[in-house]
Amino acid sequence: MMDTEYERSERCVECNSDDICGTIGGEPYCGKCWKKKQAEKKARQARREARQPKTTLPERCPDLDSCPELERLIPPYLLAGLRRYAQEHIPVGGFLQALLENDLCAAVCCAHEDSLAAIVPLVKYVHNALPSACHGSKEAVRAWLDKCEHGVMTGDWCEACNAEYKRAAKEAEDAA
Repeated sequence: MMDTEYERSERCVECNSDDICGTIGGEPYCGKCWKKKQAEKKARQARREARQPKTTLPERCPDLDSCPELERLIPPYLLAGLRRYAQEHIPVGGFLQALLENDLCAAVCCAHEDSLAAIVPLVKYVHNALPSACHGSKEAVRAWLDKCEHGVMTGDWCEACNAEYKRAAKEAEDAA
């Protein structure tokens, strides 16, 4: 954008012309040099965009295992942590927890380089593939972690968890 506030006594910083038509970043430019600067800016932007990987990410994933476009962009250990969290209500590390709690600042501050590089696919994966009840706020994450994998609040009676516990105890007893 071209500013129109300038003093007539100034000269163009590029060609030293006294035919100033505006300023860019406080520096006076003539019309010809101003157009040249804008063209350079567009060329830099085009080079920057050319370096960005072109990936099309899905709008919605029906379940945790049907987002291959996203999964290949996410480090496997982060993907495994998200799956355990979503399926078994197992807590995740600080970066993923901040991401799930919708706390971008905390997520970026505690992210490793590979986690930070995958932040866009991670956000899309969380939004598209994980159950909506398990992310979005600290309260949602806390409530999700307080439930067993069958959706029953921890401490309450869950027949499936009780049966699994009894089976594991019997197997341990038989092995001993």
